[in-house]
Amino acid sequence: MRMLFYIVLGMFSTSLSAQHLFSYHLEQANLDANNCMPFYEFMESHKNESSVAKGYFALSVMMQAKLHKNPFTKLSYFNKGKNILEETISANPKVVELRFLRFSVQNEIPAILLYFNDIDSDKKMLDNYYIAKNEDQLTGLISKYYRLKDFDFPI
Repeated sequence: MRMLFYIVLGMFSTSLSAQHLFSYHLEQANLDANNCMPFYEFMESHKNESSVAKGYFALSVMMQAKLHKNPFTKLSYFNKGKNILEETISANPKVVELRFLRFSVQNEIPAILLYFNDIDSDKKMLDNYYIAKNEDQLTGLISKYYRLKDFDFPI
């Protein structure tokens, strides 16, 4: 998942938007487990600002697993974050950035966690977004992620 967090950070590095702050805290948490709690606390205070903020909050919950050694505790944090992300996507199924967050997580985590059911549908949505040639940061992020993971680009 480390690569995902660097990509997310890169996408927003030139912006002073809320997402930039979210991704900054995400990167810090990814670099050092000691920053997982500050990331969680930051996202906890911003989670109701938008569906995207809630998606980042879900990631902050998942990352709490880094602070624990007990595998059951780790799994508990992962599942709690996963449920928040899934609920947020269910309520906002057309928000491409949420689908990108889920797609990235599902591609990065071990298969043993059994969280991979939406990879194909999310990739299709990302492909369609990319094909539409949106001139925004999310399109750039999708492009970078596809290149790094050697995914086929849509025609």
